[in-house]
Amino acid sequence: MRTSELASWNNPFSMSQGHPSRRRAARSVNDRLAWAYCRVSTIKDEQELSLEEQSRWAKSFAKERGLQLLIYEERASAKSMHGRKEFIRMMSELIALPRDKRPALLLATSADRFARNMGDAIIAERALRDSGVSLYLRDSGGSLATHTFIGQATLVAMSMGSQAENEARSNRAKASWDRRRREGKPTSNKVPYGLQLRAERDIPAEGSAEWVRFAFNAYAEGIGMHTIAKRLRELAPSHRTVTTKLTNDGKPIIRERFPIWESNRVRKLLEQRRYRGVIVEPPVFDRVQALLAQRPHVKQKRTFEYPLSGAIKCATCNRSFHGHATGANRKKRLADGRIVVYTGIKRVRYYSCTVCNYRINAKQLENWFSADIHNLLADDWLLERWVHGERVARDAAAMRREIAALERETDEHVIADRKNKAWGLALGGQHASQDLERQLARIDTELEEQRARLEQLRKNVENQDTVQRSIKEARILLSRFSDLYSQASYNDRRELAHSLVHSLGGVIASKQGLVWSRNSVAR
Repeated sequence: MRTSELASWNNPFSMSQGHPSRRRAARSVNDRLAWAYCRVSTIKDEQELSLEEQSRWAKSFAKERGLQLLIYEERASAKSMHGRKEFIRMMSELIALPRDKRPALLLATSADRFARNMGDAIIAERALRDSGVSLYLRDSGGSLATHTFIGQATLVAMSMGSQAENEARSNRAKASWDRRRREGKPTSNKVPYGLQLRAERDIPAEGSAEWVRFAFNAYAEGIGMHTIAKRLRELAPSHRTVTTKLTNDGKPIIRERFPIWESNRVRKLLEQRRYRGVIVEPPVFDRVQALLAQRPHVKQKRTFEYPLSGAIKCATCNRSFHGHATGANRKKRLADGRIVVYTGIKRVRYYSCTVCNYRINAKQLENWFSADIHNLLADDWLLERWVHGERVARDAAAMRREIAALERETDEHVIADRKNKAWGLALGGQHASQDLERQLARIDTELEEQRARLEQLRKNVENQDTVQRSIKEARILLSRFSDLYSQASYNDRRELAHSLVHSLGGVIASKQGLVWSRNSVAR
């Protein structure tokens, strides 16, 4: 693939490059039309005005110049083009329009609203250039002629600065969390009910902290979670946290949450370790944890008795059969409120199609399947398909993909870049020496594990490529299939049944019996 072809392939808004004269003709656009792209990177309430301000400026700009305006608004991060649905839709529609319907200008308040990634900026710039559309940035004081080198270089330079800012911000955040871990502080700004974060420390929240203490004391005294949840629903206040951000009038922003108190939420509250020593006394907290550990776990009562579920299809709609049962003991509430229990009802298992509301007795269907296995006479084509089945090919393809990913991750240049970043943070004063040693050791440990995994995968692929069953061995395996199936566990039975049915091209069931594809079964 040539370089020009690769560039077009990587561009999600790519146009045919064509002859230079055709590109010049494409720049014939509608001079009375403009589009505007407005974006914020968060859904927080305090940034909604920012999005409104961008739209207000775009409308004012279009009104002053007598332009028709179409606005695209979005709440998404600009670190990558992926995930910005409105931006991709806007650029795709721009490319698809006839040249006389395209806008002359694409408005944005600043370059970082448009793109904060150098690669994305280059792709978008190419799409604008081929469309003949100029990008107007309010903070830059004018339009960028994307068909000129100066305009292209300016846009890319702005996006480079935004990308560098993103990386620096990410590094500062990582360093902040590492510092919090070293100092034993919470590693999350999200605070549970009853707590307030001040100077990166948990403190009791006014009003709600006492109800956390009530829940722990009540459970320690033997009161159940259901009763505690009922009391919290009736009397507990909402969870109010005061943030460090300010409103337009200079007051701190207060967030308020209204928990829906249920037994499960009370259990999670009682397991929250950030309460220990802050709201709840350590002896009380430890006693509650011991009581929670002693709670009996509900035993799994589900029985697994439908090994053919999902393997056999319905003859009418070709959807998979699934197992269910009827009968057994049943309860019925009478009109006067009394409950009558019906006992002695025979329990019957079925395989049913929920779409057609069609079912077959499970025991009868399983007997048909066992009888067909005994009489299985597959031709060479079917045996080849079973020997070199699609599942083996899928497994090998997945291993090759993992090998390619591990080879990229264990490349010497990639490892060197990771170590250089760790050194850079340490030299910049963002990491202590012990943190640097720990990071370098972790990189070396991960490298050893990845190389060991890579070697194992290569051996597995080599074995799959070289070791294959012969047709004779496959016939022997088919002759033993019935014994293997009868002695296998439930999960192994399901695996064997799915493997056989898939390899032989599928099977459908009706009241008359099973029908296999390609007449692979002789009765």
